[in-house]
Amino acid sequence: MSSCSIWSSRPRTVLNAIIAVCLLLPIGCTTATPHWNITPESDTSCIELWHDMEQSFSNNDIYDVASARVGGYPFLRSNRFYAAAASQFEHPEQQRQIIHQLQQLDLEGRYRELNRLPSSEQQRLSLRWAGAPSLGALKAKVSRCSSKFLRQTFNQENFYQPLTQTLAIDDDYSSWQRTVGVYPLASWFVSSSAHRAHLKIQQKIQAYDPTQQTQNSITYRPQVRRPLSHKAMRAILKSTRDNWISTSLLSSADMQRIAHSWAPSLRQFIDPENGTNNLIGRVRRDNGTINVDTQQPTVYYYTSHTLLQGQPTIQINYVFWYASNHSKKISWWARGNMDGFTLRYTLTRTGELAMVDIIKNCGCYHGFIPNDALFDIENLKQPERGAQILQHLPQHDERQRLEVVLSDIHQILHVSTANKNVPAQQLYLLRPYSDLEQLVDEEGHTSSLFNAQGIVPNTTRAEAAMLYSMGIKSVGSMRQRGHQPITLIGLDHFDNPHLFDQTFHYLQPPTKPDRYLRRSSSGLSKRVNSLKQMTQQPSPGKRLLP
Repeated sequence: MSSCSIWSSRPRTVLNAIIAVCLLLPIGCTTATPHWNITPESDTSCIELWHDMEQSFSNNDIYDVASARVGGYPFLRSNRFYAAAASQFEHPEQQRQIIHQLQQLDLEGRYRELNRLPSSEQQRLSLRWAGAPSLGALKAKVSRCSSKFLRQTFNQENFYQPLTQTLAIDDDYSSWQRTVGVYPLASWFVSSSAHRAHLKIQQKIQAYDPTQQTQNSITYRPQVRRPLSHKAMRAILKSTRDNWISTSLLSSADMQRIAHSWAPSLRQFIDPENGTNNLIGRVRRDNGTINVDTQQPTVYYYTSHTLLQGQPTIQINYVFWYASNHSKKISWWARGNMDGFTLRYTLTRTGELAMVDIIKNCGCYHGFIPNDALFDIENLKQPERGAQILQHLPQHDERQRLEVVLSDIHQILHVSTANKNVPAQQLYLLRPYSDLEQLVDEEGHTSSLFNAQGIVPNTTRAEAAMLYSMGIKSVGSMRQRGHQPITLIGLDHFDNPHLFDQTFHYLQPPTKPDRYLRRSSSGLSKRVNSLKQMTQQPSPGKRLLP
């Protein structure tokens, strides 16, 4: 029998089987009955509460995927930073602090998911598990159960090693897509095109003339106070740095102060034919439809962590949104609804600016703007990324903001120090990124900009079909933090904590570890309690439950 005879004998059966496998393999499994790696205590109500919540999230297709659930530990969530850092810690206090942070990631995501449930489901859960029709009471019950799970985990012998093996984060690439799309062959063509695209952006930046006329541009400035001094910045980072895991754990107030201090100016060039596409705005959901309100210029911020020379350090991310990008100056396959970019500032452990890097919110067009006093940009560990070095980080004085210049197709043209003598034409508000994950409409209903896969619906580009072989679902669509692949070739993500260490050699030795002990009064528990109080309060003007 020849190798092809199976097709002639039972073609329909085999074809149906292959179709079934093709449909099943790419689908990620989300279970409403999570597996537990801890032994339940005699009171199983907390376990039942967790099952009930997960079933409710599943039934309503509500999942916040900014961080990932941890298999076997449904009261924890992880991200790429903690997944990478967790294996480095051997001291019991370090391990306990890491798990505390994973617990907080889950509580933050779980509260957002509860906020987004229909009011009838919120009321059902609250009455059943908290004995009152109050979402705040339900969240308090969730918090108490989470703490109980945490104590049970700590009471287990050798609890840490098995847990670290479950923290790895799935990447946003599909090996099945790459197999079907003959990735090895397709990548050869795509790699060449991507390299030329990066070189083209690099050349535009090098050719940009900062003195050119500005009549077709608008300047945005943050509606905030004067930036902090370097001394004040260092003091915040040092006072909030946990001495066990060596990571700055900022309160919401400190996070806001640092974000306000580094907030950039934006000079945006305007397309005379379609200028509304070049105005940044506030994301809203009205009558079930997402729109960008350009009458309220807004920039969203969040903090993250990465590794510089193997040591944890903090990043501030600024996220800008436009209503669309339908410019005739870009290829038809790249046009679509909503557009935006993320500007990320990476600080040294002493509060100086080490790196600015940028992506479109789809993860596309990642570029570096490094501080050449720290990074060796002439001798890269990954030479193929040389085209992604857009320019040097400009020298800036203390308390001086950076200004980012963007073209009318939303691509970076230049980064410089902001000229204080040039008045802003528009002031923008700074809002927490979590607002995007908890959009409140005019009727008080809460939803998310992102779906359960971390993608903004209805932002698909035609390039998604053209680049199917690269294995990224819906290439070109706008994406949520934690789900932004930044390369078509190989595997890499914007939140890869090793990104800089894998790309660059350093010109300076790493900073020495801090030599101090934090006072208990400024410890983790104080900030955790503050977080609970904040998240238990309903959004302003929103009546969650009767």
